[in-house]
Amino acid sequence: MGKLKIGNKFSKIFTIFLLIFFMFLTGATASVVRACIMSILGLMSFLFYRKSDVYNNLAFSSFIILIFNPYTIFDMGFLLSYGGTIGIILFSNKLSKKFPIKNKILNYIKEMFFVCISANIIIIPIIMYNFNTLSLTFFISNVLVSPIMGIVVILGFVQIFLSIININLAYLLSIFLNPMLEILIFIADFTAKLPLSKILIPTPNIIFIIIYYVIILFCNKINIKKTIIILLIIIIIFNLLNLLPKDLRIYFIDVGQGDSTLILTPKGNSILIDGGGSETGSFDVGEKILLPYLLDRGVTKIDYMMISHFDSDHVGGLFSILENLRVEHVLISKQGKESENYKHFLEISKRKKIKVIYLEAGDRINIEKNMFFEILFPTRNLISENILNNNSIVARLVYKNFKILFTGDIEEIAEKELIKLYSKTNKLRADILKVAHHGSKSSTIASFLKLVNPRISLIGVGVTNTFGHPNIGVLERLEQIR
Repeated sequence: MGKLKIGNKFSKIFTIFLLIFFMFLTGATASVVRACIMSILGLMSFLFYRKSDVYNNLAFSSFIILIFNPYTIFDMGFLLSYGGTIGIILFSNKLSKKFPIKNKILNYIKEMFFVCISANIIIIPIIMYNFNTLSLTFFISNVLVSPIMGIVVILGFVQIFLSIININLAYLLSIFLNPMLEILIFIADFTAKLPLSKILIPTPNIIFIIIYYVIILFCNKINIKKTIIILLIIIIIFNLLNLLPKDLRIYFIDVGQGDSTLILTPKGNSILIDGGGSETGSFDVGEKILLPYLLDRGVTKIDYMMISHFDSDHVGGLFSILENLRVEHVLISKQGKESENYKHFLEISKRKKIKVIYLEAGDRINIEKNMFFEILFPTRNLISENILNNNSIVARLVYKNFKILFTGDIEEIAEKELIKLYSKTNKLRADILKVAHHGSKSSTIASFLKLVNPRISLIGVGVTNTFGHPNIGVLERLEQIR
């Protein structure tokens, strides 16, 4: 009996050193450190004949992590790891006991299901707030992965030690390990393609998240049905508040060297004009900047998307929006040149069955009461010089007495055409001017500015762009009309 205890103690001590080695091996990420410290504390409680307390272990492990780096509290690995663990501790056993199953296989699936559900009760708001996604199939991947993951981790440890002793033995073990890793990759790919595996959602209100967690903390003391009813009531209240009329809101989005404007109307219509983008590089402005920006403002549907023209720095970011959000109408002009961007747009709009409306000078798009777009350009006779830029849509949004003029990338030749068309009217007059062509020296001539006479002028440029935008002469002309 004594030998057995000594053997058990030795195995526990060996495991502690193994866990410490594993922490350093994996770069001491928050999630790994949390799991290892909690395991080490559990093993030490056995060695010192003390009862292990999961709450104390959880608190102590977080204390150790935050002592070394307090900013880890903002790390996603830290939040998801601790949130998931807290959820499992609070809810897993209670939920599982409510549904007893005798069959071993079904009981295993049930246990894994409730572990996943319990973890997600806590971490879903964190995922929604930071990644704007929600998965309804997460438990499938967990049930499939869990049996293999344990074996993979053990074999991975063995392979590390074998590689120190004999590289050929480590290579031999990889014959068994590699197929398991391929299975894990296959499961990840398969579950990622399932319907409802990734649902895009708007960023939840921080007040709603706080209320959610307050209710969850008291969930053990109140009936689960009552908890669900309370949460549903809160969700309904927040949605009703969003239906209340608001002021007109206009956001000029920082997409670097490009243009993008989001307009949210008093009655809840969303209008997106251009979307930034780049001719070179693999950075997707739409996926990385524009889509998260829209979701942060609660926009999951675009009522009107206006594409001034099909240069990449105006349309490139819109492809991700077209693919991921519901778009009701797209407003474009007649194209004098079928660019690759235009062909790509037509393919998406056809596949997604999006209504495309072709505009020309004289058209009017009514958005809601007291709000409409006046289309001032292009005319039916397109300008052949620099055909994409100079046939950009020029549109004026009118809301009561407020007016804002959008000019795309028109140049001097197009501005002179606009002067000819509207010099005897006030059609170009605007409170805000979106300066044409990023403040290029080829645009924003003095006579055009005089007709617009804006109180505010906005230029969309990248900080270190290679085009020299905005041009000094343009800035001086803008200063003169202030």
